[in-house]
Amino acid sequence: MKEDLNKLRQETKAEVDRSNRELKEELEKLRQETKAEVDKSSREMNEKLDKLNRETKEDLNGLEGKSNQLRDEMREAYNRLEEKFNLLHQELHEYSRSQRNTLAGVIISALAIIITVLLSSKYGF
Repeated sequence: MKEDLNKLRQETKAEVDRSNRELKEELEKLRQETKAEVDKSSREMNEKLDKLNRETKEDLNGLEGKSNQLRDEMREAYNRLEEKFNLLHQELHEYSRSQRNTLAGVIISALAIIITVLLSSKYGF
């Protein structure tokens, strides 16, 4: 009976050892498969991120070009507007000067008429 128990114990131990080895092998296999899947997913994610990064850079470069173009157009429009404003200011200044000259001419003419009338009434021209 003791021999049977020893034999049973040895068989059980052998079975447990075999099961333990199989379980370790299965766990190692699952670990390797999981690592391979994680590595694959990581590579795919990095590729997608790189693609998005390139697309974003291209979009930003395009927007920067458009921004520069708009800035140049705004500068040109401002320069044209400033030029028109300067011309308008100059015209207004000339108009104001001509108005003053006209007013001075009217005043001088009126004074000349008054002086002529006064002189003619005094000296009888």
